[in-house]
Amino acid sequence: MQSNLKHALVFLFVAVSIAILPACNQKKTSKANPLRQYILSPNIFTGYFLQDQSCQEKNIGSQSFSNIKVFEYSPSAGQSVSVTNSTIPFQALSSLTGIQVDTTYYNLHQRQDCSNSGMSDDGACTAELLLVTPPIPLKICNPAQEFKRNSVEQVGLSSLYQLEKAAAFYRRVQKQSLDKTFLSILPKIEIVAPLEDSGQVISEYVTDQMSYVRTEDGSGGFFVYPRSESVETATIWKNLNFWEWGWAVSHEYGHHVLTELSGYIGGEVSLINKKSLTERPHFMTPPIISSHFLRDQLIGNLSSRQVTSEDVIGVIHEAYADLFGFYSDGARTNALEDIDCFAFNRDVSSPNFANNLPKILGTNVMSVFNSTTNESSSRNCAVPFFQDIHTVGAIVAHGLHKVYSQKTSNNDERARLLFNWAKRLTYLKQSNLKLEDLVGDGIYVVSNNGKLTAAQCQLVSTYFPAFYGGWTSGSGKVKLTCS
Repeated sequence: MQSNLKHALVFLFVAVSIAILPACNQKKTSKANPLRQYILSPNIFTGYFLQDQSCQEKNIGSQSFSNIKVFEYSPSAGQSVSVTNSTIPFQALSSLTGIQVDTTYYNLHQRQDCSNSGMSDDGACTAELLLVTPPIPLKICNPAQEFKRNSVEQVGLSSLYQLEKAAAFYRRVQKQSLDKTFLSILPKIEIVAPLEDSGQVISEYVTDQMSYVRTEDGSGGFFVYPRSESVETATIWKNLNFWEWGWAVSHEYGHHVLTELSGYIGGEVSLINKKSLTERPHFMTPPIISSHFLRDQLIGNLSSRQVTSEDVIGVIHEAYADLFGFYSDGARTNALEDIDCFAFNRDVSSPNFANNLPKILGTNVMSVFNSTTNESSSRNCAVPFFQDIHTVGAIVAHGLHKVYSQKTSNNDERARLLFNWAKRLTYLKQSNLKLEDLVGDGIYVVSNNGKLTAAQCQLVSTYFPAFYGGWTSGSGKVKLTCS
């Protein structure tokens, strides 16, 4: 989702919703953190390889094809399995493409040196993220070939397969297409910075994430980051590649849907300098996984904070992306079961977080979210943290799903309500945005010109008690009445 990284580095990597790019506000020093390795790691998994090197050296790859093996995470199996894509048309002339994705790249390596110069007085890294190696279009010359799971080609194929499925869901339900996007797989995004305890300068890489990005010319794209060596040998996300997971990839595509329908492309976050389309994304959403456990390392000992419009938009983006991922993946109950850091917390169908706290947007939650004091957060990613846009977004997503489901049990119709909500959010460029107004527009789409049924009002008052009084009293932008 979108966030002003100047003051909210906790959302930095996509995640979210996505990636994880600590560019604008990386703390100069870092401490050891048991979960840090899973999103910013000194070691990228070394097992990726080009299976058909000779193909990449040719001027032209294969033409249209669809019957090719890809990998897809199976919730019932609890792991990724090989499936045959027989429905999504691919092409691989100058690059691997689909209907939604017009280019797939690999080989991108960028580096930001925060070790000496480029540090501001508040500890933010202002050094430019420089190009080390350029992206290269990925080709497929022999579609009949079965590409191994850790091959660069298979990462591209599986990522493209999931993105195209998400885009196909949108096209089928909405009867229209969105602007084409690019895909960059396994990019090396390197951050050079000293450790606080020893002063030793080390390089760390963005890992185990995905992110939605926008380039300076307004084009959308997706970064699929490599796994870390730590995850390969750990129990967390065992045998799970995010790019093979339908919900996760659809979540990222949900950011594209909201951005396109609302017409708003995030804050002025110059993560990379102004150069070319694929090398220089200008804006990127936060990571798909909440990274508040990095908070102390990234923002240091700052005791104060200020919630801005970008934070408010961030909550909406994460709620929206979670809902789109849920609906496009079939709205399956407990679909995120057994997935570390996602089970219960990000499952739209779950009424509670993993620690049994209910997903209700009450005054207690809003008090923490709006607080000018940086609250302490748990290092356990299963524990909700109400200053995290993913956590508050998950509450909004669950509440809206309950309201939408009262309106209709049809999954396509619920998705259309979601799309209608985005179309009402054309005012995101305005300053001083209020979460109450943006969420209220999500409620308004089920109403009859602002009039809710008694059943709808009951749900709204149950899941959004912090805002219900303002909506029904007519004191805010969104005015709702109950029949």
